[in-house]
Amino acid sequence: FSFYPTIIVLRIGQIGPVLLLGVVGFLHFEHKKQYWLAGAFAALLAIKPHLLYLVCISILVWSIGRRRWGILGGGALILLSATLTAMMFNSHVITQYLSATMADSPLVWLTPTFGSLLRLLLGFERKWLTFILMVAGIFWLGLYGLRHRADWLWADRIPLLLLVSVVTAPFGWSFDQVVLIPALLQAMFRVFATNCVRIVYGGIISYLAINITAFAIHARFFDDWQLWLAPVLLIWYLLVQRWSRHAAALPPGG
Repeated sequence: FSFYPTIIVLRIGQIGPVLLLGVVGFLHFEHKKQYWLAGAFAALLAIKPHLLYLVCISILVWSIGRRRWGILGGGALILLSATLTAMMFNSHVITQYLSATMADSPLVWLTPTFGSLLRLLLGFERKWLTFILMVAGIFWLGLYGLRHRADWLWADRIPLLLLVSVVTAPFGWSFDQVVLIPALLQAMFRVFATNCVRIVYGGIISYLAINITAFAIHARFFDDWQLWLAPVLLIWYLLVQRWSRHAAALPPGG
């Protein structure tokens, strides 16, 4: 609850916590090798696939490569069940959704993403600019996946996937970043595991400074001013990783 997006997403009643549930549920059940349940929770990411597109691609490719058919089966079962349930109440729901999306595309909004910034600078009518960083993100994922294909553990890899995915997402809001909580928790766990006073204080103070700044901006400006938040959280995460790696070289209590 010290995380800015958590307070905002609960205050306005957005669906980001359900995406967070999908991420956490997938991690939990994949670790227990209960792949059907892992896939069922991963299906929740389909609510906003553009936000965590790198996670979705990774799950799909990894499941096929490792032949974890239960993950694909569990995800497909949930998506099919949810769709059929909706169609029981409204048989035209899919066509209505497609029509509504084309008539009122989410790309008309100026969101705190680099895609929106590029459109603002180079022409807001150029909607294709929204997806430039998404292409870069997929390219990065390919390199990252090749580098770690032999030591791929989801608990280790998904935090960075979450951060890079949100930073390069074509559109999204600051409250959507509640899905980054697993990455923040992993980072803080590693900070405290160092037993280094300077690293612990540095991690906590810098984290609080980021969130206090976000709340201050929220009080005075529109959400598109929060463009800086996800990239700064990514930088903070990478710095924490670096601090934790070098902590072993410091004297106790350093």
